[in-house]
Amino acid sequence: MPPEELKAYVGTNQEPLRLVRLGLTRECRVPIEYSKDYYQQHWQERSDIKKLAQLISAEGRLAEARLWSKRVYSLIDRIRMMWQYRTLSPEWAMDDKFIQRAHRTDLLRRQLLLRLAARTYEVEHGKRPSRAEDLVPSVLRAIPKDPETGTNLVLNPAL
Repeated sequence: MPPEELKAYVGTNQEPLRLVRLGLTRECRVPIEYSKDYYQQHWQERSDIKKLAQLISAEGRLAEARLWSKRVYSLIDRIRMMWQYRTLSPEWAMDDKFIQRAHRTDLLRRQLLLRLAARTYEVEHGKRPSRAEDLVPSVLRAIPKDPETGTNLVLNPAL
């Protein structure tokens, strides 16, 4: 049975399971007779007992599945698997290298933008800006930010 059906089956039969558990805690009071008549009289009960055994078995399988999932997929194990995948997987290393290269390229582009804005300011005002804030709002709308840290880039006076 799929897990969803197993849960539904066990969930709808909670009362019979409770009664079985209660009955199993008590002493047996069924008279034992070894006759053909007794066997024929109680033939129909066999199917009920079989259904009850299937219900108990389903409850056991559901409990095993829960324990298995807790044991296999505990939070620590999931974190450990993610960490191992992250450190051992070549795809992650390639992704990290790509991200680093993309950040480096973006940083170079923003630094070039800042230098070009400083040169534009110098042409318009006849002197180099002393700091990046001098470029706003006449040349730039905002000071470019470092893509990794998010802080404003600093104008290098030597360039």
